[in-house]
Amino acid sequence: MEYAHRLRHAFHDVQIEGENFPPSPLNAALSGLLQMVFMVGLMANLLGTYVLPTPIAEWITQNRGMCILLVLASNFMAGQLLATGAFEVSYNGVPVFSKINTGYLVGFPELKRMIDQVRDAQA
Repeated sequence: MEYAHRLRHAFHDVQIEGENFPPSPLNAALSGLLQMVFMVGLMANLLGTYVLPTPIAEWITQNRGMCILLVLASNFMAGQLLATGAFEVSYNGVPVFSKINTGYLVGFPELKRMIDQVRDAQA
């Protein structure tokens, strides 16, 4: 968000659009599976003594802390699988910077210089 504000200030005529970069199909599928594990685990922890067979319900009751930790960890991992960390910048359809390709986030002065180069080349 800070970059968008600074870019609007530096380039008054530039329209800034932001959206989530989609995760890979494998990451999306694994995230869905972990979200189901989260929901089933949550229900087992909350309602297990009423609906599960006695040995399983007793085990969950005796190990409630570990069960809740596993359920929360599955939810955390599901969210991390959906996060791409993408930061892609283009100017008039010309790619200027890609965090996915470079593996790092460029500083604002360098990003501004890159955009200026593309603008000058198109002028």
